[in-house]
Amino acid sequence: GPYKGTSLNAYNPQTKQWAQFYMDNQGLTLEIKGNFMDGKMVLEDKINRITWEALEDGRVRQTWYVIATGQVVFDGEYRKRTSDD
Repeated sequence: GPYKGTSLNAYNPQTKQWAQFYMDNQGLTLEIKGNFMDGKMVLEDKINRITWEALEDGRVRQTWYVIATGQVVFDGEYRKRTSDD
């Protein structure tokens, strides 16, 4: 079927970090951690760095980099659903 993924996000007050656990229907799992830096949420592990940035019109831009190569493997924007969606 079509590609699907989901994540669980939480703030850990003991480590003072945000954490995300992600999994998809292709077998990929990620556990990344981080914080806000320079106006962006930046979470990473040894291989991946994923950033989320609020845009002026209310959308959020997500960019996923592979650290070793600097390659962007995902660059997308999210917006709130409206009653027309």
